[in-house]
Amino acid sequence: MRELLSGPWRWVVRLVLFTLITIAYQRTGAAWVPFTGDEPHNLMAAISLIRDGDFDLANNFREKQYRELGFAELEPQNYLGPEGRTFNGPTHGIGFPILLALPYRLLGPARISWFLLAVAILAGIVLAGYADRQFSPAVGTLAGLMLVTLPVWQIYGGHVYGETTAGTMALLCLTIVSRPRPSPFALVLCAVCLAWLPFLYLRYLPLAVASGLLVLSNRDLRRSPWLIAPLALCLAGEAMLTWEVYGGRLAAVSPGGYLITYHGFWERFWRLFFDRGHGIALEQPVLLLAFWAAPFLLRRAWRDARVRVPAAAVVTAALYSVAFAMFNGNAGECAPGRYLCAAAPLMLLAILHWALRGDQFDRARLKLVVALWGISLAVIAEGIVARTPPWQALLSYQRWFPFGWGPASFVVSDPFVPGESATFGVLLLLLVWLTKSLASDLAELRAPVAAATKARPARVAKPR
Repeated sequence: MRELLSGPWRWVVRLVLFTLITIAYQRTGAAWVPFTGDEPHNLMAAISLIRDGDFDLANNFREKQYRELGFAELEPQNYLGPEGRTFNGPTHGIGFPILLALPYRLLGPARISWFLLAVAILAGIVLAGYADRQFSPAVGTLAGLMLVTLPVWQIYGGHVYGETTAGTMALLCLTIVSRPRPSPFALVLCAVCLAWLPFLYLRYLPLAVASGLLVLSNRDLRRSPWLIAPLALCLAGEAMLTWEVYGGRLAAVSPGGYLITYHGFWERFWRLFFDRGHGIALEQPVLLLAFWAAPFLLRRAWRDARVRVPAAAVVTAALYSVAFAMFNGNAGECAPGRYLCAAAPLMLLAILHWALRGDQFDRARLKLVVALWGISLAVIAEGIVARTPPWQALLSYQRWFPFGWGPASFVVSDPFVPGESATFGVLLLLLVWLTKSLASDLAELRAPVAAATKARPARVAKPR
């Protein structure tokens, strides 16, 4: 087994394993998630591009082409008042429909999710490749498995949303930048991904900005024509296309809720972590470690160039998932599931670097990562058994949890419901374990940077 996961056949094994996990969950846990929200509207824009060569959706709705998507009736999206209501184009921009057009033409409405699931699996392969180079093949396999088994990654990977696509693009950018000498093809790919992120959906702008700053901080990369020329061409082309479609009606493009309101900020912050059915601690607790890892990685990145990429991942995840979720008017409904999804690969990347001390993994940290990942797997398993995704019903793991978004939850929760006390005990042990790890981390923060960052020893070639 070790040879399969770490040897030369590991790439084939990973691809098969990640694909089988995805198929299994899409046939079970994700099968009961309804096709709704932005999904039909994204596809209606792709249909208009394929059949009419434009983004004027008026005739498509008039001819009720949404019926091929399984909707008896569907109203156009009009979020922005009088000017938005008079505009017949897609509300959320044209980047995602353009990306969906060819797969939709080839696969049709029933199988369009196959394309997006393939992109989600690709992210697992890319993350595994990054961990191969930075750590070891065994850790690479573990990293890819952690991503493809996250409930939120599987849910949005199997539906017509841009979250997993954006996460894959951002991960590609960071992994390419982390290479000592990226190939010309890799640099062109990085440029296209960087330019396409805000074009895919305007709310992915923080992902592009943080990755772009990392690229520009590298003197060799910012002078490379293989990166700068494609980046400039893509940005110019996207700007021209957007103006061609929207013209003076750019206000009709909904950015997804940037800074809509400050009302209820602390409630949203609480919900981001602890809300029943939406909170990170309940739905994917392993991602909590990314928030703890942030100050340590940023501190190490100040003097250690090797951790600049994971430090940039932390900044990106914070910009996207925390700030956006806090200020978005619908944060209580969608965060962290949808808004955290695009940052999930970057958060896992940061967690792996946090678990590293010098050139060796800290055993206690790595065990904690695996243990919290195991709880995420338990959430998936119970969701499959209960025939519901985690956030649509209170599973046993969620019912005992002593934090809802309001203090009254302490009164109604009962951690000792039969069959649930075992889960409570396991998490209590993890809390003690985490406290021990946190104390060690705080001591590291107080130590000089040079002591916390060890130089990588030179490798000595083995005699043949």
